[in-house]
Amino acid sequence: MTKKTRNIIYLLVFVLVLLVYGLYNFTKTKDIDTLIAEPMLELTAEDLISYLELHKNTNDKQYLEKVIAIKGVVKEINNLNERHTILLKGGKDDATLIICDMNPSQSIEFKKLKPGDTVNVKGIYKGFLKDVVLLNCVIANKKTND
Repeated sequence: MTKKTRNIIYLLVFVLVLLVYGLYNFTKTKDIDTLIAEPMLELTAEDLISYLELHKNTNDKQYLEKVIAIKGVVKEINNLNERHTILLKGGKDDATLIICDMNPSQSIEFKKLKPGDTVNVKGIYKGFLKDVVLLNCVIANKKTND
């Protein structure tokens, strides 16, 4: 085997190892059970939006993929594409919302909610652009009408 052939084989093995490692990290799921997970952060919807807007030019990755708990007022409830989603009011102007994509196990509690209810939800923080996105949300308490 020539030196050139051996180098090509080493390069192919190296690329294959990198590809397998990358696919493993890309496809692995973080199985966080939001029902039992302790939140890293607990805020009202208004405080969360204020904090994120204040720090939008800095790194908010400390909460990325972590469970956070939010108390807020339900603005809208929808079932688009067979997904249960709650939109929480983010503040006084309602320009920014908190989008809570619900865990399928929450369908009974979800059906009891209506706009204007105040709820505590826990979910996995996925990021903030115009709105805050939480996935795999669970209702952390019963609804209240404030």
